[in-house]
Amino acid sequence: MPAQGADQFMDFFNHISYVREPGGVYFASPHACFPPLIYGMYGLFCRMLPQDATVMYDPFGTSTHALLLYVVYCVLLAVCFFYSVCRMLKNRTMEFSLVATVAVLLSYVFIFGVTERGNSVMIVCILLLLALELRDSGNVVHRELALLFIAIAAGIKLYPAVFGVLYLFEKRWKEAGRLLLYGIGCFFVPFAWFGGSAGMKQFFLNQRFVHGLDVARLGSVKMSWEKVAVLLRDHFAVQTDLSWVGTLLTVAFAVFLLLGVFFCKDRFRKILLLCGMMVVIPFWSGGYTFIYMCIPLIVFFRDAAEKKAGMDSYFYAGMFALLFSFFLYDRPLCGYLFGTNIAMAQAALAVYVMCTAAAGRAIFGWICERFKK
Repeated sequence: MPAQGADQFMDFFNHISYVREPGGVYFASPHACFPPLIYGMYGLFCRMLPQDATVMYDPFGTSTHALLLYVVYCVLLAVCFFYSVCRMLKNRTMEFSLVATVAVLLSYVFIFGVTERGNSVMIVCILLLLALELRDSGNVVHRELALLFIAIAAGIKLYPAVFGVLYLFEKRWKEAGRLLLYGIGCFFVPFAWFGGSAGMKQFFLNQRFVHGLDVARLGSVKMSWEKVAVLLRDHFAVQTDLSWVGTLLTVAFAVFLLLGVFFCKDRFRKILLLCGMMVVIPFWSGGYTFIYMCIPLIVFFRDAAEKKAGMDSYFYAGMFALLFSFFLYDRPLCGYLFGTNIAMAQAALAVYVMCTAAAGRAIFGWICERFKK
């Protein structure tokens, strides 16, 4: 079986293969680890293709019919993403929204993280952008739609559930309660079509399998620590099992970021920290998760139009430029694979620096206020 992640577009085509028998989707492979809601979409795509159009774990067995479907799917996502950006950037021109959209879609993070993988993460980004635009509306229907969009996003990827803390920290208890109910419905109800209670049990087993993989690369806190542990073992002959350190660091950084969200008074930084959590806190985090940071990028653009730029704005602009570096097939003095690795490394660095700066500033500011009193 080829290593998951080494076969192009297969987060799209593999999951179409898994869901050929909807009731057995979670038994088809331990990599069938998405919540059941998204398998409704993959099930529809499965019905649109001939049975032999996709072959599990075999990218070379993918037919032209399936590839055309993937192209149409990507085009639809690009259009919907542009729409969500336009909604968020109402205080900007449409031309600015178009440039912002194209900049994201031509970045290393999108090309090598999302498109190459075929992951459904862009659907989540679109839903969360729409939710953030609607959540503070004076229209009660719009606010309820925001709750539904967050719940659906969490029903697709689980991680967006962290956006519920916004409602808790803002003491919007009734909305937080309804969001919890919507989230429970979006997660549990679809199991009725995808394996029932047995499928649910297998889903959690698959999740444990995926998050239990010891992957050593820059990304989440745990994976980054595994990379450090490999270097210690290879270059300093450290043979002690240090995997527990990665778990401890993950918990500590999660608490640090949550405290940052709690004490932060700035809307942009709150969104930055929540999206950062979706990237660096899960034990297993693919390169596609960096695209979550397009959400605070768009919020940054919106807020920057309403205030004068300062050193703070230039700092975040520089970090976002590092994160969403322009897509180039090769870089001077770098081979193809080395070049993409450098881009992903600088993306990881940008996320950690921005999150640490935002959370540290919020916590330090709170401490200073306490001492003044």
